[in-house]
Amino acid sequence: MNARVDPKFLDSIELPNVTAYLAGSGWTRRAAFPRTDLVVFDGPQDDEGEPITVVLPRDEASRDYRLRLGELLRTLSVIERRSEEEIAVDLRNPGADRLLARVVSNAAGAGSIPLPFASTLLGSLRELVVAAACAEEDPRPFFAKATKIGTEHALAWRMGQTQVGSFVVPIECAIAPSMGQQPLPGSSPLSRRVATRIMRGLAALERAVLDGEPGALVESYETGLNANMCEALLALKTPGTDLAIEVSAHWSKRLPAPDGLPERVRVEAKGFELLDATAQALRVPSGAIERDFVGQIVRLYREGSEERVAVLQFTEQGRRMAAHLHLSQDDYAIACDAHRDSKQVTAHGRLERVSAKRWRILGARDFGTLDRSTDAERARDVAGTMKS
Repeated sequence: MNARVDPKFLDSIELPNVTAYLAGSGWTRRAAFPRTDLVVFDGPQDDEGEPITVVLPRDEASRDYRLRLGELLRTLSVIERRSEEEIAVDLRNPGADRLLARVVSNAAGAGSIPLPFASTLLGSLRELVVAAACAEEDPRPFFAKATKIGTEHALAWRMGQTQVGSFVVPIECAIAPSMGQQPLPGSSPLSRRVATRIMRGLAALERAVLDGEPGALVESYETGLNANMCEALLALKTPGTDLAIEVSAHWSKRLPAPDGLPERVRVEAKGFELLDATAQALRVPSGAIERDFVGQIVRLYREGSEERVAVLQFTEQGRRMAAHLHLSQDDYAIACDAHRDSKQVTAHGRLERVSAKRWRILGARDFGTLDRSTDAERARDVAGTMKS
């Protein structure tokens, strides 16, 4: 259950980090302790009302240092009700906030996952951090393109040492400001705000699933999940599997932990469905108006024997997008010629998101190339061919 920490890992835990962790957790150092070769801390009271005391050698190279460190981990594990391994990771780097993404599935139970999914998992966590940083800079329903601050902030995050427990990937970021930068009075470092937004948004997702109120997520995008963050998490959805993602937060002791946030949140099938619906609603507000679209046909295909579909590529708020539209036989012929000749086409309709990566233009009409006279001639030719 609570496996002992590898002794070699204990060697990487430095005394200043231990004392910083204990001080941030409310322990008090006995500054006037008579033996200068020892560091003594008093913590919470035991069952008899006496403070729990830990003693560590000041010399990290001494034989007793690793032994006493192991005793400290066992004590903290009981007090904090966390595994020794988790606490050891926090002791090694107490100046970082840490988010742990745990893959929960039958396949991950053995401690391994397929390489393609592992790549997706890391990419999803990166995009989640980027999107959260963008939203902290400017809370919008969605971003057509990640901002500079979002992409640059993601570089400050690191992947920590993986842990046992199905399959756990930790990512972390120091909460200290960059060299030469000072946080604004009363504000937290960006890394803390990014991690807080992620956990706040996931907590709101969990509440929305339990309360049956999917609209709550759309209304809270300014402080929680926006469309980009939802889509980053949706990349982990694997149809036909029992996969769930559990995210937990370990806050650095150097700042007070955020209030009102759960320690861990689990995203399962219903949560992924709600993320998809929220992303669609935030990308395209309800009641989106009909309008004209101009672009190029990049693909043509049929659905069944009757449906003719073209994929129109166009630019939306500086972002290249592609949407599927169903066409009549005449319009499909025009689309084929336009695709062959690399001509621009136009269509009138309403843009709608179908899934995380698929869009369509509903009620497409007035389809044609920008040279409408050529289209009219083509339509007459098609009609004549059909009669003959």
